[in-house]
Amino acid sequence: MAGPSHTSHLSRRRHTIFATVTVVAALLALEGFARLAALVSPAVADLRERRQDYKMADPELGKRGSPEFADHDEAGWRNPSRPERAPIVAIGDSQTWGSEVARDDTWPQIAERALGFPVYNISLGGYGVYQYARLIDDALDLQPALILVALYDGNDFYDTFDDIVRDRRMPELSSPDAALLARLEVVEAAGPLEADWKATRRLRKKHNRVVYLNLLNKIDRHVAVYGVLRGIWVALSGPLPPKVERPRTDFPEYAEVASGGEPGLMIAFEDGELSTVLTPRGRLAVMDVADPRIAESLRLVLELIGRIREDVGERAELGFVLIPTKELVYEDRVRARGVEVHEAFWRLVDAEQELRASVTAHLDALGIPWIDTLPALRNSLETGRRPYRMNWNGHPNPTGNAAIAGAVLTSPEVEGVARRERFRRRGPR
Repeated sequence: MAGPSHTSHLSRRRHTIFATVTVVAALLALEGFARLAALVSPAVADLRERRQDYKMADPELGKRGSPEFADHDEAGWRNPSRPERAPIVAIGDSQTWGSEVARDDTWPQIAERALGFPVYNISLGGYGVYQYARLIDDALDLQPALILVALYDGNDFYDTFDDIVRDRRMPELSSPDAALLARLEVVEAAGPLEADWKATRRLRKKHNRVVYLNLLNKIDRHVAVYGVLRGIWVALSGPLPPKVERPRTDFPEYAEVASGGEPGLMIAFEDGELSTVLTPRGRLAVMDVADPRIAESLRLVLELIGRIREDVGERAELGFVLIPTKELVYEDRVRARGVEVHEAFWRLVDAEQELRASVTAHLDALGIPWIDTLPALRNSLETGRRPYRMNWNGHPNPTGNAAIAGAVLTSPEVEGVARRERFRRRGPR
C-alpha cells in the first residue's frame, strides 16, 4: 500500500504536468493571437518588423539602410540629414558606411567637413557592384556634380557572384555558356567561396572547432510573440547608436588567438605600434581569378561598371574610389620586416593586384577616372599612423578613413567640383 510520501509525489508530479501544459497552451494561444493580430492590424505587423538593426529588407537591393537606426537619415543612409542637393555622392559598402567607426570618422564625412558642402553617403555593409548599379538613380535624385563609386577589393567580387549567380538578380547578365554554368555548380558543390572566411570568423570568436546555430535569429524570424515584444521594446527605447570599436593594445592576446587556427587563416604580424592581424586565406578565396567563380565575378563587375557609366550618362561626372585590403596595404611592411608568412598572403597580394589591373584597364578604356587610395593608406603606415585596428578587423579605423578622404580630396575630379561649388556660392563678381 502506497504511503503518504508516494501520494504526495504523485500529486506534485500531476501539478507539474498540469502547470507545464497550462504554460505551453498559454504560449501557443499568445502566439496564435500575435499572428492573427499581425494579419489584421498594420500597426502590430509594423511592430513585429521593428528592429535595432541598421539594415532592413528591400525587394530590389536585398537590403537597405534602416531610417530607424540612430546614425541614419530619413532615407536610411548614414548622414545627418538628406539634402535637396549634394554636389558629391559616395556609393559603397561597409568600408564607406564606416563599420566600427563613428559617423563623423567615415571618409565621406571627413571629406564633407573639408569641402564645406554635402558629400552624401549611400552605403551599406554587404553591398557589392550590383547594388552600386541599382543605386545610381537614388544618387542622381540629389543632382550631384560627381558620383564616386567605392570599389572594395576584399569582397565586392564575391558579393557580385552572390547577388547575380546565386541569387539570380539581373538574370540578363548571366553567362549564356551552359558549360561554364555547369562548372560553376560543380565548384560550388565542392566548397563555397566563403568557407575560409567563415572559418576565420569562428576563429575570431575562439570557436574554430564549433559551428553553432544562431537560435535567437530563428526565434526572431518564426515566433510572432517574440517579434511583437521586441518591436515594443524598440519603440520605447528608441534607436540605438552603432557599435564603435574602442582602440585596444592587447596584441599578444590577438596573436594567441591567431596561433590557434589553421595555417594562413590569421597571421599575427608584429611591428611595434603598427602590429595587426592579417586574414589572407579568407580574402584569397574570394579574389583568386584561378577560381572560375571569381573569373565570372570579374566579368560581371566589368559589365556592371559599363552599365553604371551608361546610367550616369551626362547627368553627372563619375569616378571610382579603389579601396584595397589591409593585407595589400601591409605588403611593403611585411617585405621590409623580412618575416616568413604563410604563402596565402603572397598569393593574395598577387591575386588582388591582378584584379586591380583588370578593373583599372577597364575604367581607362571607358574613360572613367579612378582614385587609388592604396598609396595614402601605405603612407599612413610609413609615417607611423596605423590605419587599421590591431586585431583582425579589415575596416579602416579613423586614421585609415582620414587617409582615404585625403586621397579623394586631392583628386582632380573632387578639386574640380570644389572650385565650381566655390564659384557657384560666391556668384559672379
